[in-house]
Amino acid sequence: MKIAAFGDIHSNHIAFKACIDCMEKRSVDAVVLLGDYITDCACPQKTLDLIRGIMNRYPCRIIRGNREEYIFSQRKNPDVNWKKGSRFGSLFYTYNEMKNEDMDYFEALPIYRVASFDGVEEFEMCHGSITQSRGMVLPWNKEMKETFKSMKTRLMLCAHSHRAFICREGDKLIVNGGSVGLPTDRQNKAEFAILDYTDGKWSAELVKVEYDIDAVIAEFKECGFLDTAGVWARAVVKTLRTGKCYTIPCIGVADSISSSKGMDINSEAVWEDVALKLGL
Repeated sequence: MKIAAFGDIHSNHIAFKACIDCMEKRSVDAVVLLGDYITDCACPQKTLDLIRGIMNRYPCRIIRGNREEYIFSQRKNPDVNWKKGSRFGSLFYTYNEMKNEDMDYFEALPIYRVASFDGVEEFEMCHGSITQSRGMVLPWNKEMKETFKSMKTRLMLCAHSHRAFICREGDKLIVNGGSVGLPTDRQNKAEFAILDYTDGKWSAELVKVEYDIDAVIAEFKECGFLDTAGVWARAVVKTLRTGKCYTIPCIGVADSISSSKGMDINSEAVWEDVALKLGL
């Protein structure tokens, strides 16, 4: 049996569609969805439509990621004033594109579960780690070592780090297929994993798929994402083109500039300085 595992789509429905097309050519039998379906790219409903389509056509197991948590948590407790601008514009854009039923659905999902399909032994799936959506399981870091020790099954599928890997310890396997929509391992192809269960054994393959990055970026402007999310959107554009993460460094640079100059971190002047420093 073959299982496709998708994580970290980040609203990049064009990359996701390319991965689905590839998956279907590979005669996959079932699908696992590992969270962070939304934010950071335009038109999140197009990604959700693709997810609904997959769930109608394939046996599917799904969990939520931290990005989904941001959105439904904002609805419950809007402590942060999300608005148009470089700091929160990406989240603001996505929040305004979500329906209440979308947020209800995400809130009901777990961040970790033990799952199975007919004819396949149980396996585990998480977004960040077993205990937190923002956990970071990476090859042979402390969290990976702890995960191997606590695994209840022989296979763990995870996401969140945007780093594709296959790690084995004894008969246990931890697999991260990388990021479908926003890879940051210095290559710009969409990424996912295919798991194979044959004769009672798991094996894994990391798959990379070319897609139309220019079409994704064009949609940023056409659908208002670039205007709403400002410098953050420009950082996403450079990440898409280079495969190097420019979004997370934005936060640290903005914090440093605002502290040193005594300026509000929400100020667009701060974020334009960020853009200059990072070449955005």
